[in-house]
Amino acid sequence: MKKKKYISPTIPSNFIPCDWNEGDSFETIFSFDVDRYVRSDVEQIAIEKTREILGLGSSDEIKLTSGSDNAILLTLSFASSHGYKKFRMRVNDYAQVKAFAGATMLDQEIVPNEKIFDEIAPGSIVYFSNPCNPSCEIISNEKIAEVCRLNPESLFLLDNAYIEFHPELQQKKLNLEKNLLIFRTFSKYWGFSGARLGAIIFSQKNDLNDTLAIINSKHLSAMHIQVIDSIYSNKERIINQRANEDKELTNIAEALSKKFNINYEKAGNYIRFDCNSDTVKNDLLSFFNNKKIAIRDLGHLEGYKKSLRFSFRKKAKDKLELS
Repeated sequence: MKKKKYISPTIPSNFIPCDWNEGDSFETIFSFDVDRYVRSDVEQIAIEKTREILGLGSSDEIKLTSGSDNAILLTLSFASSHGYKKFRMRVNDYAQVKAFAGATMLDQEIVPNEKIFDEIAPGSIVYFSNPCNPSCEIISNEKIAEVCRLNPESLFLLDNAYIEFHPELQQKKLNLEKNLLIFRTFSKYWGFSGARLGAIIFSQKNDLNDTLAIINSKHLSAMHIQVIDSIYSNKERIINQRANEDKELTNIAEALSKKFNINYEKAGNYIRFDCNSDTVKNDLLSFFNNKKIAIRDLGHLEGYKKSLRFSFRKKAKDKLELS
């Protein structure tokens, strides 16, 4: 097998390989496997670009992960070994997170949506999405900060998968709460679902800081770097595109609410349609099915038996042909 040839870079005197094994010959391995030893530099560049993309301050701790789901799973695994005994989430929040918690030693507490912040037991891990799924409720940063401070012995996991769709929510101060971890993803607003790239954002004073420090850049591939570079270079164009899509989503919501005499709530890049009867719901479902447009039936969720959820996609918008 032909060996790869690299032009040897200049090596600083204080350079320490990020994956050094005892017995390795530095000169030999570095010349043939340079990627193994520059991961830490690649990660730092990626993190700095991520700060700019997500609008974060220089003091925020950031760890890039292979998807936000994986970030939540890792965090739950770490937290369960740090003295936290209970896990709380809302009854209608993301099912996969409930499954992740089930893989730990944590006692699960599934509560009604509106009870998520009520009477939190010390030593609890509290997971919640914002915007809320599927209620579309937006929880203010002030409320989240207040809850964190009133429950200093608990850990809060904030899933911000759709938060970029709500630019009015500036989070720089929220990131300073020492018992809060924030999860961001590149798959929703930024449009790179196949890349499996996410981020954990937290304060340097967080209880899990030392444990999270072991998460390094080994998962970063050429594709991940290309995704970050592409978003970084096209950030303003993407923001403008999403703003236009938000207007189109509002037009869709208003047109269909009038056509079928139904209510709706909008958050992120999706609408929840609430029908007043099973007949109306079936009519709306048939309307989308006839146009071969996928729409999610929320009937299996408590309190949403007559609700459907539509996520914005340009092809679907064009098929709707609504004036």
